[in-house]
Amino acid sequence: MMANLRALAAEEGVKFREHDFTANSHKALLLAEASKKAGHDIFYALHRRLFTAFFEEGLDIGDEAVLTGLAIACGVPGELIQQAWTDPEYEHTLQQNLAASGKYNVRATPTVFFSEQHRLNGAVPYERFLETARAGFIEQQQP
Repeated sequence: MMANLRALAAEEGVKFREHDFTANSHKALLLAEASKKAGHDIFYALHRRLFTAFFEEGLDIGDEAVLTGLAIACGVPGELIQQAWTDPEYEHTLQQNLAASGKYNVRATPTVFFSEQHRLNGAVPYERFLETARAGFIEQQQP
C-alpha cells in the first residue's frame, strides 16, 4: 500500500515524507467535521492543510497543539476548535459515518462510488479513476 502511495505521489509531484510514528487521526476528523460550521472555504482549507501537514511535512495530526495551529492558520474560530473535541455532536457524526462505511463495505480511503457496480478503493492512478468514472456513467445511463 505504501509503495503504491509513494508512486502515485511521485507521479503527481507530491512530496511524500516518511513517518517514524503512527498518528491517531480521530481528533483531526472531529476538527474537520466541526470546521464545516465555519463554511466550506475554511473546511476545504483545513482539509488540504491536514493532508499536507501529515503526508508532506510529517506532522503528528493526532496532537492537539499541532491541530490547533493548523486550524487557526486556516481560519477556524478558536471556540469551534475546542468544541470539536468536546461537543458530542461531532463524535456522533463520525460514528454515523463509520456505520455507513460498514454498510457499504468501505475498506480504504478514499473510496469513490460511481455506480452500484463501479467504485474505487484507495488512491489509484488518474487514468484508472477516469475509466471507472466513465464505466459508472455509462451504467447509470442504461435503462
